Amino acid sequence: MRVGRTIALALALLTAAAAVSPAATKSVSWKRGDYVGTTEGLYKPSGNKPLRKARITFYVGAHQVAKIRVEIRVRCADGSHTSFLTAHSGALSLDKKGRFSGGADTQTGRDNISGKVGGDRASGRVRSYDREDQSGNEDPNGQKCDSGRIAWKAHLKK
Repeated sequence: MRVGRTIALALALLTAAAAVSPAATKSVSWKRGDYVGTTEGLYKPSGNKPLRKARITFYVGAHQVAKIRVEIRVRCADGSHTSFLTAHSGALSLDKKGRFSGGADTQTGRDNISGKVGGDRASGRVRSYDREDQSGNEDPNGQKCDSGRIAWKAHLKK
């Protein structure tokens, strides 16, 4: 008798899943244009300017995210920090749900970004790591520096 109930329950769940699946596969729409936002990380501009929230900008098209620019701050093994701007000329594909992810190798490390776009909002995570000398310049023999995974949020620029 338990086997009969289990089979009946399994068939009911499969039928319900099949009824829901067309709606679940409907693609999420997003608005095209330039997006601006901030990350949870800090950024130290050049000169005598104080630390501030790091910024992110990118362009969302029909099927891709492009012109990605992220201000980021990494912490190095010796406890020092370096702030820099990552700017990427390539594009990342958007899937039907508005998700994207990818990265780019640098001379001594890598920049990674992932996110999701829906409506006129976007959010995700970014990470950069590399090897640097004592002055904060990329050096394959230098110390390890890493931003860690940093959350970001952005919206369609008005």
